[in-house]
Amino acid sequence: MLLLRVILFFSILWKKFRPCDCASAFVLSTSEERSLSSFKSRQEMCYLEGKVLFHNVCYELNKQGPCKENERVVLDSDAASRIDPIFQPICLEKACQNDDIYWQKDNYCYTPESAKNLCTTKGTTAQRDMFGEGYCDCIKSPAHARMPNVKGNAPCYELYTRAQCEQNQILVERHLRSECIPNSCSSKGTNFIPWQDGKCYRLGTRGPCKNNEEFTILDHTRHPGCRDIRFSNPLYVVDIPLNCKPDHGGQCAEEFSVARGEEFRFQLLRSAERAKKRKKKSS
Repeated sequence: MLLLRVILFFSILWKKFRPCDCASAFVLSTSEERSLSSFKSRQEMCYLEGKVLFHNVCYELNKQGPCKENERVVLDSDAASRIDPIFQPICLEKACQNDDIYWQKDNYCYTPESAKNLCTTKGTTAQRDMFGEGYCDCIKSPAHARMPNVKGNAPCYELYTRAQCEQNQILVERHLRSECIPNSCSSKGTNFIPWQDGKCYRLGTRGPCKNNEEFTILDHTRHPGCRDIRFSNPLYVVDIPLNCKPDHGGQCAEEFSVARGEEFRFQLLRSAERAKKRKKKSS
């Protein structure tokens, strides 16, 4: 009888604490990791194009994409407003017709022309955010930025001008942040900036560029370069690779594609902050 009890006791222990099939569990974990890694890789590729990954395809925000005719691809504002934001694309019904901008403050749709009066702060204009709603931000063309270390809807100033910097300095953008740097060409006059050949050239002129080109601040890099004045595209930088993002002196600082991915992630984070503030006000 005692022997039967001992056998029964160890039988129960074996069922409760028997080793699991760890090999199959490990395979599942590895599969999940590979799937997550693959998703992140595809997502990063989309970011390099300034797009989001939606149904395994890269789509531009505020466009129809795979959505219905009366919908557009936007970010889910609830997911983006979390403590750890998730940038989840969704299809959302258009609040306005055509290219009109929806202004949440008064729940009204403005035409691009009438929207020009919505933003009164210097250097700002009405734009459509990643949630499909209008807001005020710095003018993109010509490239503007706010002064360093300012918050809120502060004035924006054109890049590569003195702005509110100290004398003999200009406002530039480095690593997605604005800063004031010395301008060795300030003694030459207004709009003169240094170039990679050590000379000073005036923006809006031919400068170091070829015939039919203008030395200017390129919208897609927000740095000096040469623009073909015969066409709106392509925009390209003189004497350096097409995928290069130059610094303020024209030197190749980093590949433009990588910089664009970082810039898009930065825009996503800024959008998440706006979503959090908007949610806080409505609660």
